[in-house]
Amino acid sequence: LHTLAANTVDVTTAVFSPDGKYLVTSGVGLFLLSSISNPTRLWEVSTGQELRAFNFGPSNVYSDTSSIVAFSPDGYKVLVKGSTYDDANLFDVKTGRQICDFLGHNAYVTSVAFSPDGKYALTGSEDRTARLWDVRTCQQIRVFTDNVSLVIAVAFSPDGKYVLTGHGDNKARLWDTASGEELREFQGHTNWLNSVAFSPDGRYVLTGSADGTARLWDTDYHDTIKFACSLVWRDLTTTERQLYSVTDNAPTCPKP
Repeated sequence: LHTLAANTVDVTTAVFSPDGKYLVTSGVGLFLLSSISNPTRLWEVSTGQELRAFNFGPSNVYSDTSSIVAFSPDGYKVLVKGSTYDDANLFDVKTGRQICDFLGHNAYVTSVAFSPDGKYALTGSEDRTARLWDVRTCQQIRVFTDNVSLVIAVAFSPDGKYVLTGHGDNKARLWDTASGEELREFQGHTNWLNSVAFSPDGRYVLTGSADGTARLWDTDYHDTIKFACSLVWRDLTTTERQLYSVTDNAPTCPKP
């Protein structure tokens, strides 16, 4: 239908707006006179016409990428990893104007996401944190971290109550959005996680890893316990409790 000449070395991300009318492409920018050539661009799907390039200004990172992109649920805003290694920028889609520059990470920003209601933004970073931001005030609200491993991927649950992070230590972690409390670890992969997602109903978590597998999990470990108990019909051992992230000491399976 269309060929979009994005004027980048590599186009690494293409994201549709929620209504499907627009498309954002992004990737590695070309360096001209010490500034990147606007690697993030907005296109009209029906015509293939470029509507605008988002201006990040000069970059101080060689081969800087802005390939991490998310549309707000209403389609009016775009959240993009910024031109410096440790920030994320929020843009108005219609005008191209920068609304927020989310500063607070102290290492490379790896992932971005919007809450389902569009009020909050989430960023993950190699500084071992995920950070929650208020889109209206541009202020940081909360930090999710256990200070263990870099955050590679982030996602919100469909109801916005939970945050999911994928890490370099081969685990995913589930957090309470309101309190920042870690609720559960998903462990079983043998290499770092590249991606995380919730099912539309929020019951399941999907994780993708550099170990060559994608794995499906129950979001609530109590559902996992029911499944495990249907197989063994006994109380779980200490090792099994750790495997399934059972955080309480209550009896799990009925005794024979």
